[in-house]
Amino acid sequence: MGNEEGWNMPRRYTNLVDEHLAARSACGIFDISHLSKFSIQGKAAEALLDKICCNNVEHTADGHCYDTLLLNRQGVIIDKILLCRENGEQYFIIGSAAQEDTVEQWLRKHLPPGEVTVQNVTGNLSAMSLQGPDSEAIFRKVMPDLEYPAEGSYESMRYRGSRIHIVRKQKTRTTTGFEFFCEANRGIAWFKSFMAAGAIPCGMDARECLRLEQGVASATHDTQNLTPSEASLEHMCHHSKPYLGKENYEASPKHDKRLTPLRCAEESDTPRKGDEVKNLYGQKVGTVTSGCISPALSHGVALAMLCTKYSHPGTPVRIIIHGHAVPAVVTEAGIH
Repeated sequence: MGNEEGWNMPRRYTNLVDEHLAARSACGIFDISHLSKFSIQGKAAEALLDKICCNNVEHTADGHCYDTLLLNRQGVIIDKILLCRENGEQYFIIGSAAQEDTVEQWLRKHLPPGEVTVQNVTGNLSAMSLQGPDSEAIFRKVMPDLEYPAEGSYESMRYRGSRIHIVRKQKTRTTTGFEFFCEANRGIAWFKSFMAAGAIPCGMDARECLRLEQGVASATHDTQNLTPSEASLEHMCHHSKPYLGKENYEASPKHDKRLTPLRCAEESDTPRKGDEVKNLYGQKVGTVTSGCISPALSHGVALAMLCTKYSHPGTPVRIIIHGHAVPAVVTEAGIH
């Protein structure tokens, strides 16, 4: 078992390779109940969220969702969140477990008194993520009377006597699937239903490997105390609208470091947080923030804070793992 911000979670149900490949080639199911979850309601909900989110909330259609950022007044990332819009007066937010208290305080701090309610529903909901090419077929087996959700969609409904939420983010080049949220006391039953339909339970280790293969930053491990540009998340910031932290973020000096995905060019030990990254002349150009061995690739994958000069895809570098200089190359996110 592993500990994720106070939640006891399996690191593995069987073994890393089988679980990882299940999510790649069939369907893996992950317990994500530890993620923070908030319900925001009220006539001023849209205005509140548009003020504190980096994207343009008022242009989001009902039944849609997307990733966005919350920044503090210094222009530094508080959390990367998934914003789900049921309608202009009702939203559902999913964030990291590590920043749950901070996000809740930030939301309440900027809440127009009497106009919007913020409810922390983290402990009220069980959550699971189904990932892999068979996820649609499993959805149809378990919920044959519902339409499989479109990419970038969010649905909240009463189903079989209780409230559920279904989220399907935009498909990446190597992953597809959906997230499912239900009342906490029904979580085990739903998890077993998906397993009976063919989903294979996967633990924290497989989730971490899949994340790193995608070059996706973790709010817990990688983006703390970074600006959107340093975290390679500036595409989540809308340049033509105001939002909290924007002025200081855009006025900050040009940064000389950037969170960058790497792939080892040969078999090696596991790249770990704190490993140095050097250029071909032996000069230090960065530090690994998180890494693992990819079962799908049989090579190490990592995220590292690199000097911007060396952050371009295709740039060769060396990761110093247990004293050995392991050849690696900078990749684009999502194409490992």
